[in-house]
Amino acid sequence: EKGEKQEKEIAAAAASRPRLVRYHPGPAAERRGSLSGALLQQLSLTVRHVQEAPSLESMIGFNNTGNVCVWPSEEVLTYWVVQQVPSGYFARKRVCELGAGMAALAGLALACSSHSGSGHGDESARDKGSDSSGSSSSSGTAPLRVLLTDGNAVSVDNIRASLPLVQDKYDARQVDVAAACLVWNRSDAMPALAQQFDTLLCADCLFFQDVHLDLLHVIKTLLVPGVMHFFFFLWQRKGVRGWGRKICTSERERETD
Repeated sequence: EKGEKQEKEIAAAAASRPRLVRYHPGPAAERRGSLSGALLQQLSLTVRHVQEAPSLESMIGFNNTGNVCVWPSEEVLTYWVVQQVPSGYFARKRVCELGAGMAALAGLALACSSHSGSGHGDESARDKGSDSSGSSSSSGTAPLRVLLTDGNAVSVDNIRASLPLVQDKYDARQVDVAAACLVWNRSDAMPALAQQFDTLLCADCLFFQDVHLDLLHVIKTLLVPGVMHFFFFLWQRKGVRGWGRKICTSERERETD
């Protein structure tokens, strides 16, 4: 009963005093003499925040850090993602953001900047964006799928509430954007998501070391075989060294098998 009461309180907190926050890179993007700089300059997203300040009650229980704010690490990941779009790095890929929090800023920016960039760029970019009929298309840089996930149901509900706010910024006919609740659990085979993604995005998800093995299981399960792995992190950050050791141990065990 106590657990159900907490869940109701958290759900009520998500519905109370929602804030709509607009994210824009600002003047720094204008100084970048590149296509990615132009994308950053024009990208503007409105996302829904759960509430102005989390209550003490809502912080107790399941990890709720993603509902506190949009953390700087998510903003850095967003910046990196948008920089990669003009090169076609995410073109026709299936992308999943793990631990996206209440805003899923990086994943939403990927979907929206891919579409924003469809009509911008040099002649080669425009040629790549034209189909056989000669019509312009954003398929040149757009991913096929962007799944925004978090293990906190309040975060996922908030992401779903944000999707209509940006639906005019991506082409739903070319990229499937959705939100889903995904709890990291190494005992879950996740048959619906297994080997369904080419790329995983994840920002600042190593702090809680007791879920490292669960996160490794999720990464291995969701990614298609043979893809390359990139991990960007600050080595001094809490939890990172333990994560690195677990990766090395996991790889050695796989080689032994």
